[in-house]
Amino acid sequence: MISSSRNKRPGTEGCGVRRRWRRTAATGSSSLDSPVFPSAMKMEESNLLRHPMTDEQWTKATGLLSLSVKSMDGTTVRTLVESIFAGIQRIDPLMTAYCLQTCPSCSDPCCRGQDIYYNQADVLYLTALGDPVPPGQTRSSRHDPCRYLGPNGCVLPRTVRPYVCVWYLCESHMDLFSDEPAGIQRSVVDTLRAIRFSRLSLEMLHEKEPFGTRNDRGR
Repeated sequence: MISSSRNKRPGTEGCGVRRRWRRTAATGSSSLDSPVFPSAMKMEESNLLRHPMTDEQWTKATGLLSLSVKSMDGTTVRTLVESIFAGIQRIDPLMTAYCLQTCPSCSDPCCRGQDIYYNQADVLYLTALGDPVPPGQTRSSRHDPCRYLGPNGCVLPRTVRPYVCVWYLCESHMDLFSDEPAGIQRSVVDTLRAIRFSRLSLEMLHEKEPFGTRNDRGR
C-alpha cells in the first residue's frame, strides 16, 4: 500500500523500529551478500514498468520478461522465487491482522493511492511463478482507481500483489508493529530482507540476459 495524504510514510517520524522497517523493505539495505552476485549487489529496484499501461502494453511487457526468465538458470530462479513466495506467506497473517483492525474504519485507505504499480522486479517474479500473471497493470491511466481494489480490499492474494502493497505499513499499522515483541519484529524484518535480496538478485539475472527488453519495455 502507498502512503496517502493522511497516512505518512513509515520512518518519517518515530523510533528506530520505523527507520529499520523502511530501510529494509524499501531500499533492501543489509549487510548480507546476494546469493547470486556476492560482490556486486544492486541496492534499488528498477522503476521500469512502474507506470500506467494498457492491457496490450502489459501483455507485451510480461511476454518479453517471460522470455528473459526462461533464459535464466532454472535452479537459481526457482530458489529466488520460492524465497520470495515463502517470505510473503510468512508475513501475510500479521499484515492481514493489521488490516482487519484498522482498514474498515479508515477514511483515507492507502490502497486508493495513485502511485501503486507493478515494477519490473514484480513482473519477473510473477512470470517465474509459473501461474498466469494478473491480467493487467494496476491502472491504464494515472487517474484510474486500482483495478484490483474491490469493496472489501484487494482481490489479489498477497503473494501476487505489487511488492509495495506487501510490505508497506501506514502509521496505524506501524503503531501496532512497534508494540510487537522484539523477536517478532526481528523475524519480520529479516523476512523482508530476504525477500528484497531475492527480488534484487532476480532483477540482476534479467539484466545479464539477452532477452533484456532494454529497447522495449512496454511503454
